[in-house]
Amino acid sequence: MDEVLAEARRDRATARQLLTLLTFSHRSLTRFEEERAYMVSLGIPADFIPGWTC
Repeated sequence: MDEVLAEARRDRATARQLLTLLTFSHRSLTRFEEERAYMVSLGIPADFIPGWTC
């Protein structure tokens, strides 16, 4: 997992894929934003992680 996080900190595509994996079963904006905030707290740049889209 450390390697995935390190790659997500450097690579936008990896960050997006990780967000997809963490949120694929979530149906609410609240849970999506919680996972997104968690990723940012792990050092992944916020601009690498897309926001909620309908």
